[in-house]
Amino acid sequence: MKTLISMMEPIGENYSAVLEEIAKMKEFATTRFGLDFHKGAYTEIDTGADQTSTCYLVYASDETSIKSASRVFGAWDIPCHKFDTEKEAIEFANRATTEYGCDTYYRSVDIHGSKDCQLSKEFLEQYNKHQKADVLFHEGFHNHCKINEIGLSSNLEEPIASWVGYKIAIEYLKENDPAQIPKLKKMRDKYKNIYEIINHFRHELKVNYMRLTTGRHYYDFYTGKDIEEFRKETFKRAEEKINSLPETNLDFDKKPLNNAFFLCYENYATNSELVKRILEGVTVKDYLSKPDEFNKKIIEESHKAFRERENKIDYEASAGLDNERARQKEMATC
Repeated sequence: MKTLISMMEPIGENYSAVLEEIAKMKEFATTRFGLDFHKGAYTEIDTGADQTSTCYLVYASDETSIKSASRVFGAWDIPCHKFDTEKEAIEFANRATTEYGCDTYYRSVDIHGSKDCQLSKEFLEQYNKHQKADVLFHEGFHNHCKINEIGLSSNLEEPIASWVGYKIAIEYLKENDPAQIPKLKKMRDKYKNIYEIINHFRHELKVNYMRLTTGRHYYDFYTGKDIEEFRKETFKRAEEKINSLPETNLDFDKKPLNNAFFLCYENYATNSELVKRILEGVTVKDYLSKPDEFNKKIIEESHKAFRERENKIDYEASAGLDNERARQKEMATC
């Protein structure tokens, strides 16, 4: 059973101050913007050995497509499984790889949007004030969606949550710690750059997977590379590009970059700029007061953008196939 330390108990001066700050943030978001939190969420510190405030999400994808491996999860469109310990996550990931031949990737989450989520020591100790505000308001939006039955797909709810979290965090910091604002903006710029890299390489991978798996030959007659060589080379370039960004050093030795990595972050990266564009000039209070109106526009635009992306992938893959066939014909006549 997990152990929760109540705000009324002696938990140390530093934790007491942080808990008061978290409560202040929640009140600010609720009274100023109308953001609804689950009753009792993020009010106590989860210190049990089996604490569930920190969890681990394991993603599994096919090796020749960036899609959820339904055979692992036993259902369609389930991108990940949630585990309470890193040991369980690693065991599941290893099993998905060895038994099903899948790409797997896992990440830890120190605070999430479930109604029973409390505050992990990792979140309280390792996050700076601007990070705490940004993440708390982000997860608060997930609370708000559940409470108010706002139905959004995860690839839209996540970027909207990021937009809400950032906007409220800026306003909170303006009034409580303006010196933190440049740090928050710098952090968001880094995310933007990483998402651009993820979107670029995800597109490249999808084009090559479609091209190389058509006819199931898994081989590029023009370059002499098979599909596994394409994977390794592309993943290596993506790793180098991401880690070339200032203050970014993701541990790809521990959790290698693969299709599951792109599956993991596509919910955040795909529609991030689209959401910001559509909601430009809109206040969080206005959005939360009439979400259906704004969400309708976001959904319509995201469907349009999806069709455009898929058409571009089809076109580029087809062009690549035409080049390959021309090359094969040329080689046959030599």
